[in-house]
Amino acid sequence: MSAPAASTAIVSAGKKIGFAINPARSLNGSAEIYHDGPADMFIAKAPASTDLASWDGDGEWFKVHEFLSPS
Repeated sequence: MSAPAASTAIVSAGKKIGFAINPARSLNGSAEIYHDGPADMFIAKAPASTDLASWDGDGEWFKVHEFLSPS
């Protein structure tokens, strides 16, 4: 099984975005996803008039969510 291809989304300012983990698409076929510790989610705004398919991600990234480790 190969990893899914990267993709981009155009999101207007003020709109909500979501994130989901689909264990059926895990690389090893396992239905269990485990991470012993926190995980952070970051996004960045691409510069105006940038070709998103070739953008290298250079720029200002900011944290939008933190997943805390299980207690």
